[in-house]
Amino acid sequence: MRRAGEDGRHADERGDVRVHAERRRYRRGCGAEQCADSPADRLTAHQPGRRVANYLRNFDHRLNLGTDWAGKTLGGATNFAIGVAVNPVADDLDNEIERFHAKIEAGAHFAMTQPLFDPEHWYAFLKKLGGKPPIPVLIGIWPLNSYKQALRLNNEVPGIVIPEPLLKSLEAAGAAARDRGFDCAREMLAWSRTELAGAYLIPPFKRYEEVLDIL
Repeated sequence: MRRAGEDGRHADERGDVRVHAERRRYRRGCGAEQCADSPADRLTAHQPGRRVANYLRNFDHRLNLGTDWAGKTLGGATNFAIGVAVNPVADDLDNEIERFHAKIEAGAHFAMTQPLFDPEHWYAFLKKLGGKPPIPVLIGIWPLNSYKQALRLNNEVPGIVIPEPLLKSLEAAGAAARDRGFDCAREMLAWSRTELAGAYLIPPFKRYEEVLDIL
């Protein structure tokens, strides 16, 4: 399931808009006679996610060589890596895996998952994928503050699945639900260090200092 942004467009649609905008900027900068071979003009694949991934790969490659779209020297080379999203608990895993393969094929260097709350969700994804992914994957870790928050995330936020046993334990914990939620986050972090390339932490309510409690 894709979620629309504030402008009402889905991520892929907004990505296409950025590609076309970059094409226009490129044409203004290099002159019409030089623009037929711009990287954005070469993006012709139609698989979801591939167009934007190809665009990023070309952009990343040029910057890492120390040039912009028009071939002008930047004064130094960059060292960017391309990260992409993957959702192991997507409603349509076949489509999600197809998109994931397309992103890898287009040059993704690493991937980041939606927040996960149970290692079994990752193992089920690997089984469907047919083995370990060929690029490093970081899982998202979201320390839960309350049963109410967990219930809202599970029921109202596309792409997030909180297992029923965890929901019940948060409900049973009452006022101590935050402790249970942070315990789960610590368990997921410890697990990620042995099974994946690592993790990234999502601070609850943008209170960034709270993630220190799970480190």
